[in-house]
Amino acid sequence: MHFRKRRKPTNFFVTLEVNRVSFELRLTDITPEGARLQGPHEVVDGTKGVLTVRGKTFEGTLKWVDEDKIGFEFDKPLPADIYALLAHEKRPSAKRQRVFS
Repeated sequence: MHFRKRRKPTNFFVTLEVNRVSFELRLTDITPEGARLQGPHEVVDGTKGVLTVRGKTFEGTLKWVDEDKIGFEFDKPLPADIYALLAHEKRPSAKRQRVFS
């Protein structure tokens, strides 16, 4: 996969649920097909998970795991309007702000 050119840097918190355990992680970049997450976790690659962003949930697979980073691949590409909103959010305080109505 060659998504590096399409990655958009972001900087806000999301929730990843894996095997009924939730982790609050920072979303550090995103493409329509996946996201890079950072923060403390106890997960392994190949596991299915649910990413919650601004009250919206997205199912996917943990494609790679490295210390405090996770590569998350969405089961379905993000809709263009949702991707556009998320790709332009870069403020750490965005966690408290509504992006979706």
